[in-house]
Amino acid sequence: MQQEKDIMIVGIELRTSNNEAMETIPPFWGRFFAEGIQDKIKAKVSNDVYAVYTNFENEGVNNEGIYSMFIGVEVDSFEDIPEGLVSTTIKKQNRLVFPVQDGKPENVGATWHKIWGEVAEKTFIAEYEHYHDNGIDIYIGIK
Repeated sequence: MQQEKDIMIVGIELRTSNNEAMETIPPFWGRFFAEGIQDKIKAKVSNDVYAVYTNFENEGVNNEGIYSMFIGVEVDSFEDIPEGLVSTTIKKQNRLVFPVQDGKPENVGATWHKIWGEVAEKTFIAEYEHYHDNGIDIYIGIK
């Protein structure tokens, strides 16, 4: 599946690794909601939330080592980004889409494990979770 366009995201950033993910990512999600990050972003195009994994230490090779996780929303402009927030762009590319079972956040981890076991030709440039009204989908860049 071809991603239709670049997606501009504004939110918060965490530098982490898969070795630390279980300790660092849940509190990072907690921060996103506790600080009302979504409500601070005026240029958002919807209330959909994105969790973007990018800036891999071994970009283009694998997801080992440190990477960035951004949690935020899609915007139509990077102008007037609120203080303390950051931006990233999910570049347009071919992606496989994996729906998360029952659209439940507690099933995201199991979906990632399925992806890691099934998809061999990942690009390791930007992968993301898209949380929307109809559920959750995980997008994986493929070569």
